[in-house]
Amino acid sequence: MRKYCFIILLFTNITFSRAQPAIPDSVRYSLQNSPLDSQYVKRLLKAILYLPYNQPDSVLYFADSTLKLSQRFEYNLGIVYSYFLMVEFYNYNGDYSNSVFYAYKILGISETTGDIWGTFLGYEVLSRIYSELGDHRKALDYSLRVWEMAKQVGFIIVNDWYTPTNKNKKYYYDYGLGKAYLNMGMLDSAIYFGKSAFRGNKYWSAIPVLIGNIYLVKKDYTNALKFFNTVTTDNYTVDTVENYIGKASVFKLILQLDSCKESALKALDIARRINYAKGILQASELLSFYYEKRDVNESLKYLRISNGVRDSLYNAGRISQANSIVFNDELRRLDAIAAEKAARNRYKIWSLFGIATTLLITGILLWRNNHQKKKANVLLQNEKEKVESTLSDLKQAQAQLIQSEKWRHWVN
Repeated sequence: MRKYCFIILLFTNITFSRAQPAIPDSVRYSLQNSPLDSQYVKRLLKAILYLPYNQPDSVLYFADSTLKLSQRFEYNLGIVYSYFLMVEFYNYNGDYSNSVFYAYKILGISETTGDIWGTFLGYEVLSRIYSELGDHRKALDYSLRVWEMAKQVGFIIVNDWYTPTNKNKKYYYDYGLGKAYLNMGMLDSAIYFGKSAFRGNKYWSAIPVLIGNIYLVKKDYTNALKFFNTVTTDNYTVDTVENYIGKASVFKLILQLDSCKESALKALDIARRINYAKGILQASELLSFYYEKRDVNESLKYLRISNGVRDSLYNAGRISQANSIVFNDELRRLDAIAAEKAARNRYKIWSLFGIATTLLITGILLWRNNHQKKKANVLLQNEKEKVESTLSDLKQAQAQLIQSEKWRHWVN
C-alpha cells in the first residue's frame, strides 16, 4: 500500500511538471513522510477537492485512489468525498447518468452510517444535477431540504475536517438555495439568499457570479456588471468561465458587442481547457450570435459547436439513463422505507405481544397469590374458630369447676 501511495505522488509530479501542480509541494512532501492511515487520506482529499473546478483531467485518477484507500481504512468520510469528486467531474462534463449514480452512492453510505454532512452533500449535488437536467422544481426541493436540515444543526459542518473557527457555513447553504430560486425564476427569494451568502463570505468567487446572474435576469445590468467585476480571492476556474459568460450576456443585451465577443472568447478558451461542457455551450452560442451579421461562416462554426455540445448533454438516451438510475434508486429507497416500516411494525407487534404476555403472567401470578391468600385466610379462620371453640370449652369447664367447688363448700 505504501508503494501504491508513492505511485499517486509520482503521478502528480510527472503529470503536472509543466502545469500547476495538482497537489501543492508542501502537502506532497508532508504526505511522503506521513504514516499510511485515514489522516493521510484526509490530507490528500483536502488537497485535491478543488480539482473538478480547476484541473478536471486528473480528478478520476485521484478519486479512484482515495476511494480505494478510504475503503481499506474503513474511512467513510473519505469514501463520501471520493464519490463527491466523481460526481463533480461527471456533472461538469455533462455525463449526468454517472453523476446521478455517484450522488446516490454518497446518499447510500451517508444514510447507512448516519453521516449528516454526507447526506447534506448528497442532496446538494442532486439539486445541481436536477438543475442541469432542467428539473428546477426538484432541484429546489432538494435545496430546501438541505437548507432546513442545516438550520436544525446551526449551519455547521458536522465532520472532522473543519476547526471550530470556520465551522459555520450558512453562506454555503444560502448560495445553493439562492441558485435554486434563480433557476425557478423566483428572483426576490434568489436575491435575498444570494446577498445573505455574500454577507457571509465575500471571498468565494461563485457568490458574486450568482448575484450577477440574478441581476442579469432582473435586467439590472449596472448591478449585474458590478458583481461580475467583484474581486475575490477564493477563485475557481469554473466560476471564471461563468463570470465571463455573465459579462458577455450583459454586453450582448446592452449592445456592447465587441466586449461581448471578448468575454465569450475568454469563457470558451477556459471552458475548453477544463472540459466544462455547459460553459462551452453557452460561450459558443454567444459567439454565434456575435458573428451572425458579421461572418456567416464563423457564426455557423460556433453554432455547430454549441449544437454538438447540446446534443451530447441533453440527448434522449443520456437523459433517459439518468432518469432510470434515479427511478431505480427511488424504488430501492421506497423498498428500504417499506422494509423499515415493516420491521418497526413487527417490533411493535412483538412489543405488544411481550407486554400482553407480561400482563398475562402478572395476572396469573396475582390470581395465584390471591387464591393462596384466600386459602390461607380460610385456614386461619378455621384455626381461629377452633381456638375460639377450645377457649369457650375451657371457659365452660372452668365455670363448671368453680360451680362444683362452690356446691361442695355449701354441702360441707
